[in-house]
Amino acid sequence: EGTSDSPENDPSGYGMDVAYVAAINDYLTRELGVDFTRRYKVLTGEPGAKWNWSLNESGWPEYVNVTPWLGKGMRENPDLKVLLAAGWYDLATPFFGAEMALHKNGVVLDRITFDYYDAGHMMY
Repeated sequence: EGTSDSPENDPSGYGMDVAYVAAINDYLTRELGVDFTRRYKVLTGEPGAKWNWSLNESGWPEYVNVTPWLGKGMRENPDLKVLLAAGWYDLATPFFGAEMALHKNGVVLDRITFDYYDAGHMMY
């Protein structure tokens, strides 16, 4: 039937992988002088393959909300500062979703810098 219960991949990566990898490799090697032998991978599932997604009662596939740990870390370390950078035209993440999560989870807001850019999801 050709149908599936889950998506094949993250569609936000289609069409940009090759250009992004070429640009980052060029920047790392020519501009920063990084000499690396491992291949740079975009959106690979390897780092999170063994991740424990059941940090909440519902478990996977619900997103993992790490803002309570960020708030705890900021309360324990008064020198910890955070930069939240967001694109006004980001269609990959809910707009003001990060702000809402920070406000609801005890994060020290006076040590967070909120910067917004006339860009989409990947403003760099």
